[in-house]
This record gives sequence, structure tokens and C-alpha cells, in this order.
Amino acid sequence: MDRIGDHGGGSHPVCDGDAPNKGRRRSDSCQIGKALNFSNEWVEVVRRILVLSVDHGFSPSAYAVRTAASVGVTPYRNVAAGLALAAGRYSAFGRLDAMSRFIDELTAAPGPKNIIVRRLRAGEELPGFGAVGMPDEDPRAQALLAQLDKVCSRDEAFRRLKMAAAAVAEIKGLKPGFALPAMFVNHCGTESTGLQLVTGTDSGMGGALNRAISARPTRPHFLHKYW
Repeated sequence: MDRIGDHGGGSHPVCDGDAPNKGRRRSDSCQIGKALNFSNEWVEVVRRILVLSVDHGFSPSAYAVRTAASVGVTPYRNVAAGLALAAGRYSAFGRLDAMSRFIDELTAAPGPKNIIVRRLRAGEELPGFGAVGMPDEDPRAQALLAQLDKVCSRDEAFRRLKMAAAAVAEIKGLKPGFALPAMFVNHCGTESTGLQLVTGTDSGMGGALNRAISARPTRPHFLHKYW
């Protein structure tokens, strides 16, 4: 598994050249980057999504799977139990559609602050904001946003997302959770189109990452393991 560290842009020590990889498999992020013809900067975005989504807490669906396994059901029924809970409209996974629509709304509007104010006045939620399970802010979100600052700095959609984040912080004192920037990558630049294969689908690897990034962390184990 990849480990987080500030490789920055340009040369990527894991992906560039064959020497660092002799005798061992290429990292997951490098394999994805090679398949999608990503630059090193975008490989780093993929790497951070993969690493930071590893520790995502003990969700209700995970609890269901463990409970079903403890009574000896078949693996198929075990998986079915987890999927049944994961599809619930009030589960973290069920909120992905709402967050995706919210991102679309924010990045399409010239004045995203107005959208924030309108939602708050109407008593609506702000999907993707609030570091649930953490005392202040989600450090995973900050790590991913730092890399997006490098690859999306000239992107209008990213500028609007940052304006929205500043407005929410000013009005409500909330910071983005990890799922917000992880889902935003599909909106930034031409290379991000390929990331829809990673974070924008409901099947295969994309579905797995979608479920991982949306789950609420119960404690920041990743800080000790990967930072």
C-alpha cells in the first residue's frame, strides 16, 4: 500500500524509472496512473485518495457483515447483509448522491456563497462539511486539498469550491470532510475525467473507493500509520 508523504509535483520517486520497483510490485496509484496516462501530479492525487481512505471507521454495514459471519452464514449472504445496510438512504453511502449534486451546484454557480446562505435559510444540509468523529477538522481532507491546490490551482470549479468552503467556515465554523474533495476530483481539469473510473462509479474499483471515502472515521489511525 502507498504511504503519504509530500512528493509534490514533477518527479515521483515511486513511479519514475524501474530501479525503485525491482523485485516488488508497482504501487496501486502508479498502476492506475499508468493505465489512465496521468501526470505525476495526478498520480499523487490518486495515491492520497487510496491511502487516506484506508481507515474509515466501523460503519453499520461493516458491523452487519461481522455479525452475519459470526453466526456462520455463507459468504454470499454475508456480503448481502453488508450491501443491504450500505444502500440505506440514511447511511454514509446513501449520502453520496446528495453530495455529488451539491458539488455540481457549487461549481456551476458564479457566487457559491449565495447557495450556502440559501440552503441555510431553508434549513437544508451542507453535504460534505463537518469532520464527524474528529475534534476539529478532518486532516485527510486537508492533505488531499493541499495536492488539489497544486493540480487545480487555475481551475474555476476549484476556485468556487474554495469560496464555498470559506463561506461555510465563516458562517457555520465547519470544515470540509474527506469525501468532499475526494468526490470533487472529477470536476477539475482534463486528466480528472479519468478519475471518474476511480471515484465516480458505483461498480468495481470506483464503487469500492466511493464507499471508502464516504464512511465516517471513528479515530484517525491513518495519522500514525501513513503520515
